[in-house]
Amino acid sequence: MRTLESIITLFACIMLFSCETNSEIEYPESGNHGINILDKNKTSYSAGIYSLNAHLPKKANLKVKISGLNYYFPTPQNNTGWEYSLFDETDNSRTFTSVKTGKIDFKIQFEYIEDNPLLNVTDITVFENGSDEATWTKQITVY
Repeated sequence: MRTLESIITLFACIMLFSCETNSEIEYPESGNHGINILDKNKTSYSAGIYSLNAHLPKKANLKVKISGLNYYFPTPQNNTGWEYSLFDETDNSRTFTSVKTGKIDFKIQFEYIEDNPLLNVTDITVFENGSDEATWTKQITVY
């Protein structure tokens, strides 16, 4: 009987470790709508349509604060995995919050503002897994 218990315990341990998933949030280079604005390596974008895309493992959550005046998005967008706040005029920002895990993707569009080049800079601040402090940030320039 001890041998059977040992085999069951060994099997349970193997299953536990083989089912372990990656706990990091992933930011692919592109999504359903084009290049991903959450790709940490890209900071320069032409005017056009992009994805706000992330892959969240189980129990993960994400908030992305976008500050700037040169972006907009079509509404409604169904089943994106994102919920967004009202526009905050004090710092020209809006916060996008994940509402599910797995692949989440939202269509967003940048425009180039010719009259005022300073408005073509957008700040992205990312808060992973309930953190009150930014996990990472980047600044986007639209041309």
